[in-house]
Amino acid sequence: MNPSYQNDLKQFLNIGEELCNGEETAKLKKLLAQDKPLPPGYRQSPSDPELFYKSISDLSEEILEKRMLLEQAKHIKTIKNCVVALTVLSGIFLLVFLYCMLPYVFTN
Repeated sequence: MNPSYQNDLKQFLNIGEELCNGEETAKLKKLLAQDKPLPPGYRQSPSDPELFYKSISDLSEEILEKRMLLEQAKHIKTIKNCVVALTVLSGIFLLVFLYCMLPYVFTN
C-alpha cells in the first residue's frame, strides 16, 4: 500500500494511535509529575488527563485493513440503529394517526 495513502487513512480514521497500557501510563504520569516532556510519539488525551496515546509508527497492511473493517462495522451498526429507530417512530406515528382518524371514519 502506498505510504502516503496509508498515512492519510491513519489520519482520517484516527487509527494511527492506540491507548497506552497501565505500565506505560504510569511511566508517562511520572514524567509529567517531574515536569518533563512526553517522549516523541506519545500524547495525553485532552478530555481525560489519565489517558495517554502512543503513535503506531508502521502499521502492516493486514492490521490497517482490519482496523478499517472495524471502523466500517461501527458505522454500519450506527446506520442500522438509526433505521430501526425511524421505523419504530414511523409505526408509532401511523398508529396515533389511525387512532385519531378513527372517529372521523365511522361518523358517516
